[in-house]
Amino acid sequence: MKDETIVDRVRAWAESEPNALAFRFLVDGDADGAVRTLSAGQLDRLARAVASQLRQAGVDRGRALLLCPPGIDYITGFYGCLY
Repeated sequence: MKDETIVDRVRAWAESEPNALAFRFLVDGDADGAVRTLSAGQLDRLARAVASQLRQAGVDRGRALLLCPPGIDYITGFYGCLY
C-alpha cells in the first residue's frame, strides 16, 4: 500500500467492485429530489476517457482548469486530471 496514489486506489476498487457506489449527487441538494449516481467502474472508465482527451489536447502533466458546475461531470473531470 506504500506509494499508492488515488488513481491506484480507484483503479483497484473498480477492478474488485465495479458496481460499488462511488458517488451519489443530489441534483437539487435535496434527498427527495433527483439523484445521479456513479459506480466505481463508471468513475474509472469516465476518468480514463477524460485523461485521454487531455493527453490528446497536449495537456499531459500540465495544468488544466475545470469549469464545471457541481455534479458528476466535475467529479469525472477531477479524477481525469489525476489520471
